[in-house]
Amino acid sequence: MVAPLVKGSQQWWKTRGAAAVYVLTLGAGALLIGVGVALLGRAIHQGNAVAALTSRRVVLVVGLGSFAYALREAGIWRVPLPSSPWQVPRAWVGFGLFRSMALFGAAVGPGFLTRTAYPTYLVMIAWDVFVGVPVFGIVVGILYAAGRSAGVVIAAFAGTAEAAEGIPHSLPRFAEACHDLNAGLLGTFSSYAILYSILALA
Repeated sequence: MVAPLVKGSQQWWKTRGAAAVYVLTLGAGALLIGVGVALLGRAIHQGNAVAALTSRRVVLVVGLGSFAYALREAGIWRVPLPSSPWQVPRAWVGFGLFRSMALFGAAVGPGFLTRTAYPTYLVMIAWDVFVGVPVFGIVVGILYAAGRSAGVVIAAFAGTAEAAEGIPHSLPRFAEACHDLNAGLLGTFSSYAILYSILALA
C-alpha cells in the first residue's frame, strides 16, 4: 500500500489525502467487524446459561491458542496461522491514487480478506465474541486499523519523496519489532485467559 503513495509523492496534499481515504475505509471495515462480532457474542450469550458455561471453556481454548501464537511470534514454535491467500491486485494502483487507496483500505479493513500478518487480531476477535461488548469491539477495530495503516500514514508524512521511497527498506525491522511486541501482548493475555477460565470452571 506504500507504493501508490510513493508514486504520487510529488504532490503532498494528494498523498496525505489519499492516506486519509485509506485510513477511513480501513477503519470503517475494522469497526464494522469489531462491533458486529461483539453484537453476535451478546446475542449468543444473553440469557443462555449453557452458552455461558461453554464460553468459559472457549476462553480456555482461546488462552491456549494465544500462548501458542505468542511462541510463534517469538520464533519458538511455528504454529500455522489461519490466513487468506488472496492479496490486493497490483493492477488496482492503476485506478488512480484516491480510488486505489480506497479499494486497498476496504480490502484490508475487515482483517480476513487478505493475508493475516499477526495473530493478535484473530485472538482479540475471538475474545470479542466472548465479551459481547460493542465498546470492546470498537477498541479492537481502532487498534487494528491503527496498526495496519501505520506504514501508509508514515509514508504520507515522510516529508520528501526520497524519504518515502526509503520506507519499504525499513519495513523488515519494523515488522520484527511488531512481532516481538505481539509476542509479549499474547503471552500476557494468555496468562489472564487461562487463569480466568480455570477459576470460572472450578
